[in-house]
Parts: sequence; C-alpha cells; structure tokens
Amino acid sequence: MDKLNHFLCFYLVLLLFSLPLLGGCTTDEEPATSSVRDEGIGQNYPSNIQIEPRDGSVLVTWDKVEGASEYRVYIARKPELSVDVLTPYNYLEFEGGTYYPVGIRAGKTKGILEVRGVANGYDYYLVMTSVIGNQESLASSQRSFTPVDIYAKIGSDGSTLSDGATNFVCVEDKQNRLMWEVKSNDGSIHDRDDQYALVSINNLLAQANGVAPCSFDDWRMPTQDELATLIYCSSGPTRRELEAAGCNADHNTPTIDTNYFPQVQTGKEAYYWSSPQNSYTSDEGWGVNFYNGSVTVDDSRNLHYVRLVRDSS
Repeated sequence: MDKLNHFLCFYLVLLLFSLPLLGGCTTDEEPATSSVRDEGIGQNYPSNIQIEPRDGSVLVTWDKVEGASEYRVYIARKPELSVDVLTPYNYLEFEGGTYYPVGIRAGKTKGILEVRGVANGYDYYLVMTSVIGNQESLASSQRSFTPVDIYAKIGSDGSTLSDGATNFVCVEDKQNRLMWEVKSNDGSIHDRDDQYALVSINNLLAQANGVAPCSFDDWRMPTQDELATLIYCSSGPTRRELEAAGCNADHNTPTIDTNYFPQVQTGKEAYYWSSPQNSYTSDEGWGVNFYNGSVTVDDSRNLHYVRLVRDSS
C-alpha cells in the first residue's frame, strides 16, 4: 500500500509540472491567435491614437507599427472607480469588455476601426496593442470616450421628432449648437439641385427667412469651420485631422450622414459654399466638396450648392 501511495504522489507531481508544457487552458473569450504578452516587443504598441466619438459608434485611428501583422483594440465600459485600469489581461472583468482584432491595410500608413453599437451617454475606455510575429506588445496608455447623440430631426413647426422620422425639415446639431437646413427634391427654395453664386447669396437668405423653415427666420450661411463639421469620413481621418485633400481614398460617398442629411449631391461636384471670410463681394470663397470631404477655395462667381444654418440654443 505504501508503494502504491508513493507511486500516486510521484505521478501527481509529474502531471502538475507538465501542465505548462501542454499549453495551459484557453477560453473562447480570449484573443483568437496564440500570441503571448511579454516584454519581447515591449512598448511597440500603436502611437498617435485618435478617437472620435460618434452617434452610437466610435472611430479609432492610429499610426501603423512596422512589422505588425495585427492590431488589437480592447474596449470596456468605464468602471466607477477611477483607479481601475483596463489591460489586455482584465478587459473581460468590466461591463461590455471585448476586443477587436484589426488586420493590416496594405499600402496605408494608418489603421482604422469603427466600433458600432456603443451606448450614447456612457463612458468607455480603450487600450491598444500590436502583434508582431507571435508576440503581443504591452498595452498603450488608457483612453476614454463618450458616444453622443449628436443630431436631432426637427419638424416644420420647430418640434423635435423621433430619430426614425422620415418627414423632417431641419436637423439640430446638439454638439455644436447649430440647426441645419435639410434639402428636398420638390422644386422649393430648399431644392437639392439649386445652385448659387456667392455674390447673390443675400437674395437667397432673404427668401429663406421669409419662408421661416422650422418656424425660424434667422438663417445664415455657415462658416467654413461649421460646414466642415458635417464631413463624415467612413474611412478616416477624423474631422480634426482633415486637410484640403479630404477623406482617405476608400471612403464612402457622399461624405455626410445621409440618415440626417438626405437629398445631398453625390457627384464629384458636390461642392457647397461657406460664408466668405471678408464679404459677399470677394473674388474668392471657400467651401466643402462632400464627394470627398475636401475643403477648397473657388471663384465666388461660380455656381455651387448651399446649405443654410442658424444658431441653436
């Protein structure tokens, strides 16, 4: 009997020491690849991480890491205790904790991920890693974001409508405190196909305020910066990174949220005027081409589209 007990103890010790060699245990909740996290590639995580909260989603962009075969974005609801820090090890412990593997975009210098289905008004936090070979880097510094319900549909009487409404005349931008004209296809003063020269904009403003869309008569031309807030780049960059070149080449067109701004021009000449920097008699004016999200200058006598705006409380 003693010999049997010695044998069983020896076998149990041998089995325990062999478990690490067998690869341990995994779960379906862990990242799909067999990478390991250690100091092997250290702080070689993505840099210049930019986060743009949107309505029910968030757009994340970052600079590519040389040699990386994959990136991982870890997101969870922000805990009540600020001392908690999200890591690739503990992300499942927090509400909504999940990770998103992102492949390499050939020929691109930036990585892009749009996460949909995040709840408006709630705080989230995020860290990123890169995978090189079979090793995962340490996590980037923790970032936070809060998705916001940016737009609201407004009826002809100025009342706020449900998000699913299809018959609306204006859109309120609650983030920037602006209210925008919604274009139509009915031959009215709001018709999508009407074009104007900047030198004749005052006539349009007088007509529009006489009609008083959504029961307001203080409509005006948007500034260049105001008009640029409507640019929606499905492929990045974020609005704050935009330059004259506009969105990345693989973006969807038009570069605007068509759920709130229907009847928008979609061709390569979808150019909308902004208010001139000096006066409506200037020789040049700036505008946004919603075909590609570019902000450019043009002769003020040329005919282009217009979308009016007003200040909203």
